[in-house]
Parts: sequence; structure tokens; C-alpha cells
Amino acid sequence: MKWKILLDFDSFYVSVIRMFEPWFEKQMMMVRSNNDGPAICLSRECKRVGMKMFSDITVLDDQVRKYKVIDYSVNFTLIGDISKRAKSIMEQYFDNIIEYSCDEVFCEIDAPLEVVKARCEEVRHLMLRGLHLPLSIGIAPTYTLAKLAIEFAKKYHGYKGICAISTEKQRGKALKLIPLKDVWGIGRRIEPKLKRLYPGMETAYDFTSHPNVTSAGIRKNFNVVLERTRMELLGHPCILPKDIKDDKESIVVSRSFGYNVADKEQIKMAMTTFVYMAAAKLRAQGSKTKRVAFFLESNRYRPDLGEDYTGVQVKMPVETSSSLELNEYGMVAVDAMLLDGVHYKRCGLFVSEFCDEDGVQLNLMDLRNRAKEDRLMKALDFLVGKYGRDILKPGLLVSDKVQWKIRQKNLPKFWTTRTDDYPRAVDYPSPGSGPVMAERKGTFFYETSKSA
Repeated sequence: MKWKILLDFDSFYVSVIRMFEPWFEKQMMMVRSNNDGPAICLSRECKRVGMKMFSDITVLDDQVRKYKVIDYSVNFTLIGDISKRAKSIMEQYFDNIIEYSCDEVFCEIDAPLEVVKARCEEVRHLMLRGLHLPLSIGIAPTYTLAKLAIEFAKKYHGYKGICAISTEKQRGKALKLIPLKDVWGIGRRIEPKLKRLYPGMETAYDFTSHPNVTSAGIRKNFNVVLERTRMELLGHPCILPKDIKDDKESIVVSRSFGYNVADKEQIKMAMTTFVYMAAAKLRAQGSKTKRVAFFLESNRYRPDLGEDYTGVQVKMPVETSSSLELNEYGMVAVDAMLLDGVHYKRCGLFVSEFCDEDGVQLNLMDLRNRAKEDRLMKALDFLVGKYGRDILKPGLLVSDKVQWKIRQKNLPKFWTTRTDDYPRAVDYPSPGSGPVMAERKGTFFYETSKSA
């Protein structure tokens, strides 16, 4: 039988920091979102005292001070690199690896259940001992049931991090314990409508056994995707790997600035950064775009600094994924949108109307050497993939006077992606000299002994 497996790292952002700062083990830790906003990752210790992800930032700051939480900004470069390394190990043990997110991986294995469990235990042990990354694993006949199994693996210590839903009795018991809103493919958005149409529906089991629920009714009132979810809960595989990892039909790249910005050069630097990120995502999935919308937003909470919410939509003469071409239009768009005296808080772009790289409709009036530009972009992607994003930059971004960058007061080091930040033995406490608690910038850290 071909088993579906979900591997999910526990508190991944926190665990990555603990890889390099092991003295934080068992301490209350959290990682904030961009601009040091709400928490996007909480350690198990934080969850035990009632802290919630994405809670109001004033409440969060009070809890940080009250419980002396070790507070970090998010470092996406480090997270992405560790995620890539961990997934390269998984590829040696499982088939059809599907990267669902930075900390979740779907995969398959065609073997008896005992062999599957043994292999999962080996991978979990390897991740914990080799990378210091706690891993939970769900095993089931379908991807949706594997997603449910992972909840039990995380919640109940008796499973020792691995939960398998392999029999009808286990499937029925699991469905009765999972609220409707927690089912992958339903969530809080679809749950109210389901309860309105089918009174008395509360759990995943009710969704599969309600007398009035039929496949035709689900397709009529919702869509075929929800029908597939129901079939998966019944134990019938009908979600394919391509359904999980479809190419994006649109791409949005946008960030809030760390400070309100009125300087045109700073805004152009930000827009250039986002354009290059969007173009790289396009090329990664083998697509080109026909339409791009650029936008600027002022700070809605500071009307005294001016108000402006504007955008410019550009229809490309020829579908493209060139960072250079997209950025040319981006700079023209900023010139057209920017108003004197207005301080802006956010900018970005929305990319849509994709086609495959070999499906481009050419234009007789087009004078760009697109073949040469495509080769240049491939070379850029190769160098960035091998040496990091900062190896090559547009000239506009080579500046020490950057004001628009997001706030990251407590940014972790780039332990694996910058040579200056590689871990050194002298940075770690010697045996017998434990870490010392110290308060820094309103948050709590450990200062380590510098003796080797």
C-alpha cells in the first residue's frame, strides 16, 4: 500500500535558533513577524501559559515582560536555508517529496506499515540528534488524514511524535475528536456555511456521516475541492501531488517599511527589491507574466503625514520574467504614483496573467533581445542559488543609507549563510560555566561565557 506521510517540524522558527543557541532549550521563546509585529512562532512553553500567535501586539508585549520571554525577530534567510538542508535529508528516505511550506513536507512510501514506521522513526531520530529539530510525523492512506494524524502526534506524547491512522476504528475515532474548523480544506471560512446548511454538524466525523450530506450537494453548494476533502476523510485517496503543489496563478510581493518614508530614492529601492523577488518566483515556476500592478500606501494611522492609496497597472508588450524589464516599469510607476509631502508605509506589486515560458506571444515591434536577457536571468538565478541573494544586486540597492528596511531589533545571526556569522567554539559556554540571564533592550537573553 502507498502511504501518505506528513512531516512537520515543531515550532520550527524557534527550533532553528535553538540549534545554534542550545542554552535556550526549555526556555520561553518566540519569533515575531515582519517589523517586529505579532508572534508567528511560539515555543511549547509559551503556549502552556496561554500565549497566542498573531495576538494583539500590546497584549503580546505585556506577556513578554511578564513571563520574561526570549524575543527574536524573524530571519527568513536562515529559516529558508535550514529548511532546504532538512528537506534534502528527507529526499533520501521518501518518494514524491512535496514542499507544502518551510516546515511541512508531504511525501509517499510504498511499503508495509511496519517498514514505514521504522523509517519515520529513523528520520525523526536523525533530525533530532543531527539538526536538533523536533519533528512530528503523520501516516495515513490519504493526505487529508495524514494532516489529522499530525495533530495527534503533536498533542499526545504517547505517540512519541509519530501517529498512524491505518484502520477504520482509528479513522472513526480520529474524526470524532477533530472539530470541523480544524479540517484541512475547510477551516473557519467554510465551517459557518456547512453548519448553516447541515444543522448539527460539529466534527469531521459529522461531515462524513451526516445523513443529508451527498457528493452532489457538496459540489452544488461548494466545489469539487471540498468533495475531494470529504472523500479523503473517508479514506479514499483523490488528492494528487500536483493538487498540493500547483503553480501560483498570481504573485504578490509587498512589505511594510520600518519607518514612514517620503524620499523617492528610498521608495524606489524598496520597489526594486520587491520586483526582483517577484521575478525570481516567476522564473522558479517556469512562468512569464503579461500584467503587473504596482501600488503605494501611506500610513492609515498617521493622516497628519498625508494620505495616498494608489496603484498603476501595466500590461506588458510581451510576456516576461526579466527582473530588468519589470523593474524598468516599476521605476516609471513609482514616478507616476509618488506625491510630494506624503509619507508612505508600504509598497509592492501584484503579478498576474501567467503563461509558460514556451507559450510567449511575440510582438513584431519589440526591440528587446529577449533570448539574451533570459540567459542573463538564468545566470543570475544560478549565482544567487549558489552564493546567496546578496551576491549580485542592482546598482540602486548598493547603498549604506537604507531607511525603508523592516524593523528587526533582535535579529538572529545568519549562522549558515554568512561567513562572519559561522558558529565558533569560543561563543559557547565551557562545561561547568552555565549561561547567565541578562536583560537587553527590554527583552531577556542569555549571555554566555567566553571561555573556550
